[in-house]
Parts: sequence; C-alpha cells; structure tokens
Amino acid sequence: MRTGELYCRSTGLRRPRENHPRQPCVPGAGGSDFWLDLSSLDRSSLSAALERLLVQIRGLATRQVIVLDDVPVANGMEQGFWTRLSAIIGECSARGHALLLTAKGVQPDVVDPRMRTAEIAFHAVPDLSREEIAEFVASLGCPEPLRSGWATTILAQTGGGHPKLVHLRGLELRDEGWPPPTAATLATPPRSIEEAKRYARQEASRTLPDTDRELLYALSLALAPLDREAVLAIGYELANLAAPGDALDRIAGRWIELQGSDGYRVTALWTGQAAVAWPQAKIEQAHGCLFDTCDRTIELDTTHHIKSGT
Repeated sequence: MRTGELYCRSTGLRRPRENHPRQPCVPGAGGSDFWLDLSSLDRSSLSAALERLLVQIRGLATRQVIVLDDVPVANGMEQGFWTRLSAIIGECSARGHALLLTAKGVQPDVVDPRMRTAEIAFHAVPDLSREEIAEFVASLGCPEPLRSGWATTILAQTGGGHPKLVHLRGLELRDEGWPPPTAATLATPPRSIEEAKRYARQEASRTLPDTDRELLYALSLALAPLDREAVLAIGYELANLAAPGDALDRIAGRWIELQGSDGYRVTALWTGQAAVAWPQAKIEQAHGCLFDTCDRTIELDTTHHIKSGT
C-alpha cells in the first residue's frame, strides 16, 4: 500500500501555491486539511518546519489530507530533513492520513532513492495541451465561442502550456470578464505572467549564487534549445565561469529543462529574463555570443557528418 504521492515537474505544478496564504502551516477548509509551503523557507528552517508539522498531525484524531508543497526531494537530501520527513510519512501511514507532496525542478528519475523506499507513488506533471487548456477555461466560465481562441492564445503565452502560468492567466481572464482575444493580445505580456516571472527572478536572486544566475540569464535569451557543448561555451565566454558544467548541473531541472536527449532551455518562467536584469550592452554581447556559439556548433556538426560520410 502506498503511503503518499509525489507530483514532480521541472517548472511547476498543476495546483499553484499563489492561492494560499504564505504561512508556515495552514489548516484547510473546515480545519480538515493541512498545507505546508516549503518554498518560502530557507534551507536551515526546513527541518524545524517539519518538526512543528509532525507535532500537529500527531494530535489529529480524524483522517486528514496533508499537503507539503515544493519539497526538496532531489538526490542528496539532507539527513536532518529526511529524518523528519520520513517521520511524517510514517505517521501518516500509521494514522491513515492522505499525504500529498509536490516538487518543482526534479524529474522522477533523480528523486532521492529514500523516497522510493518509503513507498511514495511518483507522478510526473507534463505541460497542458490545448484541449486541456480549453477544458480549464470552460471550468472558469469562458463562453463557448471564445474557448478555442483563448486556449490557443494561452498556450502561446505560457511557453507551451506551463500549468502554473495557465492557471494564473485563466484566473486573470475570468476576473476581466473574458474579453475576446485580438491580434494585439499576443503582443502584450499578461500582468499575471509578468508577476510570476518577477517572483521567479527574485527567488533565483535569493537562492542561487551569482555564477549560476549569470548562466541562467544568458540562456534566457536563447530562442531554441542548446546542446550541452553550446551551454558550456556560453558559460565560459559570456559568464566567465571556470567550470560552467558544474553550474549547469546545479540549475538544470528547476530552472532549466532538458529538451530531448541533449538539449537545454530555460523554463517558461525564465524566458527573456535577462532583458529585465541586464543593461542593453550586455544583452547585445550575449546575443552575439549565442549566435557565434550556435554557428560553431552547426559548423562542427556539419564537419562531423562529412567526415563520417553521412
């Protein structure tokens, strides 16, 4: 029998946390559920937060639904954090509570193996399709004649169906009364998406070292996925990183998505973020570096095919 479920996504999750107050532990509707947001806590506070939650759920007399949001479940989870998390998993299993964990920036294949031994069911959360977006806006009251147009528009505005951005954009349009989409709609960034991007940028500024953040900004200007060799060249030449591969491995997942077998691109929340943080001169330098790097990569690939006879 499974003791809980873990929903993993490289860029976010279907259920956005923005609708919840940012408190350490929040009783849900009617006092029957508990939701704990770990994203707003620094690493040194995580174990203490779980300890407080453990004390609370030990005193619950009836079956509850307990949600832990943005759990850092990647390989190398700190032992103190794992000790308390495993105690919560065991408590929920013994008392029959439903436990739901969400993780951002962690693919299921790199989740700490201790999570698997705890009999947690894993679920990857993909981007939403156009049909799913149409169904979602319909649930928010979008008139039937406008559903197809808004589903297509939202798909483009959210980087291909990023669940969190789709949700935020849908709520924004509902509050606006579902105006018909126009040709100018795509040219105007939605306020809800810009606010989500600003929060992501602030979170990266708070949690990432300068070296990793410089690489992230540089890659945010790329219009197509880059292979690892190209990313390393950009990190070395533009961000002045001595070991760009180490920086890439640290930010891959939560901030950068793997595309195909060997392609990297920033998440939808980070597209074009350098334009906000960097001066124009540096942006132009980055564009030149990206062009030169991609040009060299194509040239090397062509030479390889010629030599190999393919």
